[in-house]
Amino acid sequence: MSLKMTSRDIAQKAGVSQSTVSRVLRGDPRVRDAARQAVLAVLDATGYTPNRLARSMRGIPMDVVGVVVDNLANPFYQKLLNSLSEEVSRRQQRLMVWVGADMGDRAAIEAINEHLVDGLVFTAATPAVLETATSAKVPLVLLNRTAPHLAVDQVCTNNEAAAYDLARYVTRHGRRRIMLVGGPAEASTAAERLRGFRRGCEEGGAAEVTTVNGQFSYDVAHQATTAFLAQEPRPDTVLAVADLMAFAVLDAARAQGMRVPDDLWVVGFNGVEMASWASYDLTTAIQPLDGMVSAAVDLLLRRIAEPDREPTRRRMDAPVVIRGSTAHAPWT
Repeated sequence: MSLKMTSRDIAQKAGVSQSTVSRVLRGDPRVRDAARQAVLAVLDATGYTPNRLARSMRGIPMDVVGVVVDNLANPFYQKLLNSLSEEVSRRQQRLMVWVGADMGDRAAIEAINEHLVDGLVFTAATPAVLETATSAKVPLVLLNRTAPHLAVDQVCTNNEAAAYDLARYVTRHGRRRIMLVGGPAEASTAAERLRGFRRGCEEGGAAEVTTVNGQFSYDVAHQATTAFLAQEPRPDTVLAVADLMAFAVLDAARAQGMRVPDDLWVVGFNGVEMASWASYDLTTAIQPLDGMVSAAVDLLLRRIAEPDREPTRRRMDAPVVIRGSTAHAPWT
């Protein structure tokens, strides 16, 4: 059959209404079994492209894993997607990717409703897609995200603990005027890291702690840092919840004539490759990305095979690497 064949053509061949065909393709349970089987028989007999939908409606695995990613401008998510692609391929699965909070969300919801994926990996704070997936009982796992109120599999770093350790590290070296660069309020990773930073600063005796919202964006963090550094007194240390924003801090500080680390210490979080470049030389917490991805894919495939098992929540440590942005000061 031609790929241009319409639902009207299918309806005529199956002897049903066009609306019935649409409901079958959406997986609507209200369709009579006889009508559903008639439509599926036409799909199978003609080799129509949505035959994959017929497979899913019969309970046959699609071998397709979907992943929802918020913004690939962040090098951390570029690395995560590459690692996820390799792991999914190694498990003889295919990957379907949706990017962005608007078009990506709509496409993901459509794919869920049409049963185009066996399961989903969520790496972004996208409530609409997450709600659709949980309502449809699609197997899913949260990767680098947490949702305490949801009974789903989750894999994440020990964000708060690592951020706390970083804050105590800088305060042990006498840093007292500290600026924190946070992220979106709905992002669990940003919230956890800010909690750790604040607790570590408080227990470490920091005299001044100010928070700005960098929105996980280089441009937003750069603008916020530029405005803040124009005021006196300037901070002696900046702790950012993501390396991307720490890069913005470093660039903004240097543009204002500040020397790193002589005038300002800068710390990030994630451990992306750019953090090791000589131009940044950033002290950061390194997320064990490959291990997180492997655990997430394993949990998702287990969930697909055993939909009723108890959810698993895994936390992994994020080791810290000390570099020139904090003067190579020892971890004491």
